Parts: sequence; structure tokens; C-alpha cells
Amino acid sequence: MSSVQSTVRIKIETASDFIVFVCRKPSAREVSKFLAARYTRHRNKMVDRRVDAQIEFAKSLLLDVENLSYEPIGPDGLGTGKLTHLNKATVLTDADKRFYDAADWRDIPQVNWLVSLAMHFEEPAMTGGSSDEDTGEEKN
Repeated sequence: MSSVQSTVRIKIETASDFIVFVCRKPSAREVSKFLAARYTRHRNKMVDRRVDAQIEFAKSLLLDVENLSYEPIGPDGLGTGKLTHLNKATVLTDADKRFYDAADWRDIPQVNWLVSLAMHFEEPAMTGGSSDEDTGEEKN
């Protein structure tokens, strides 16, 4: 049995423009696991892991990003002064990885954008609605 993964394009507004995240549509099991991971119990106390869970979930869904630039870091550890488009084909240099504390391109977008991306799937799951309803989401 083959599963067809549909992709969604989610537009996140920034201060001056917008970024489009291209993601695969999560399965119901993935969303359920994500919702359960937001709060854990440790020694009879609830631990709030909401932001960490949102970031992990968003990174697991990311396929590509559009309209986002970053400044590559030169071998001297300083910025090059020119912006480069970030997408799935971006290969980070060792200097980029050290400066941005990033393993790959998914680690470059700001945390608040990744949280917003996760919330596009979190809110409908909590309210029982569809994630397609008026969220800036475009289906492929």
C-alpha cells in the first residue's frame, strides 16, 4: 500500500515581507504524537515542552522554504556582506554551521517562524477544525 504525501505551502508574515514554507502534510499519528509531546511528566510535575515540540515538529515537516535569505559566513568567521537565498539545496559551510549553530538549512529560520508553522497544524487539531480553513495555506 503506497501512501501519497501531499504538500502544503504555508505563508508566514514577517516584519517586511513573507516567507513560504513548503511542508509535507502530517499524518494524524504525527499530529497526535506532537500534541502529546508538548507537555510531559517528570517526578509528578508537568514539564512544558511546547516550544521545543513545535520546533521539532516543524523541522520534521519542512521540505523547502521560499523567499528567505541568510548571510553566509566567511572563513574568517565574519559575514560576507551579501545575502543568499536559503532553500533545500543550500549546503552550509563549516563556518556557517558554527556561527548559526546549525546542522543543515532547516536550522536557519528563526524560532518564531518555526513555531508559527507548527501552530498552523496545532490549532486545528485542538479545535477539531481543518488546517485548510483560512490559514494562508495553499495545497499542491
